[in-house]
Amino acid sequence: MNVARLIAAIEKGAGEEDIKKLDGMEMGVYRGRLLTAYAAYRSAKTTHEWESRLCTKQISSGQDLLTAETKLAQARANFQAAMDTARYETLIAYTEAAQERQVAEFNAVAAEQQLRLNGADDEVVEVLRSLVPKTSGLEPCVCNDPNCKQDELPSVQEALGKDERFAWYALRSPFAGTLIEKHIALGESIDTTSEVFTIADLSSVWVDLAISQQSIPEVREDYSTTILLPDGSQPETIIQFVSPIIAPETRTALARATLENTGGRYRPGTFVEAVIQIPSGEEVVVVPKASVQLVNDQPSVFVWGSSAFELRKVKTGRSDSSKTEILRGLKAGEKVAAVNAFHLKAEYIKSAAGDLGAHHGHSH
Repeated sequence: MNVARLIAAIEKGAGEEDIKKLDGMEMGVYRGRLLTAYAAYRSAKTTHEWESRLCTKQISSGQDLLTAETKLAQARANFQAAMDTARYETLIAYTEAAQERQVAEFNAVAAEQQLRLNGADDEVVEVLRSLVPKTSGLEPCVCNDPNCKQDELPSVQEALGKDERFAWYALRSPFAGTLIEKHIALGESIDTTSEVFTIADLSSVWVDLAISQQSIPEVREDYSTTILLPDGSQPETIIQFVSPIIAPETRTALARATLENTGGRYRPGTFVEAVIQIPSGEEVVVVPKASVQLVNDQPSVFVWGSSAFELRKVKTGRSDSSKTEILRGLKAGEKVAAVNAFHLKAEYIKSAAGDLGAHHGHSH
């Protein structure tokens, strides 16, 4: 744009002193050519005016005046050609700069859209916009003031100031949560693929349950589940996901439930147990889990008879933390010992041992 200033100064008939004021400014390769042509034109014009006065006073011949007029015409043509070339090159440079600015504006719009897609709000966008150097446009200045800085672009360092904001960049989480881990250190170089922080939404937590491959066919989504926590609480939830894949290392499959975590009561990483309520397709007999005792390696229950408990062998099915399914050996409605069944088992074994000892003595 300094070439445009020089052209404007020349067209206004600037003298040598005014031209010197533009010394030191970046002009490009056409500054020297333009000034040389301008100086030759001014010299030829001065010579022509001098010869014209001498010829009027009949001091010099008409031939000298004709020669001066020829040189003036040639200098004028050369000067005009230099001016046209300078204007053309300035126009080309201006056009290219305008195109580059337009492309930069398009890129800026695309970058802002990408920022908003990544979760940036208006406040973040305005902060980033404030970091962009301010310019007054690409129109060339023609005020002929060498101290004018209308079309000079400040450096980024000047625009941002010489403080630490030059290295600031806003990172915005795509959702509200709790900062779990930090992976960035002061001075570390990062790019768009770097993981600098880990944010977790703890308003709800997953409960991952390992289901054995024998039991996994019976577990389905939407089954009611009771989570047994170390503090003794037993929140209710449902199964939301059952993995179709068996882990080769543990031979288990993943079943997942979700607990609402209001107040942050449930902490990720806590070891828990769960009771999954599996519906049965038919009516079954169930007894308290403590009612089933292993007697002579056979599952058994103590059934109330007419006046005492009697031992009865049974076949058990599925079991949870409180109940056991009886497949065979017990009818619905029969009463079984639910409390102190272990003591009944001890008395039975003691009594059976005593009978065996008496019979053994009798044989001898």
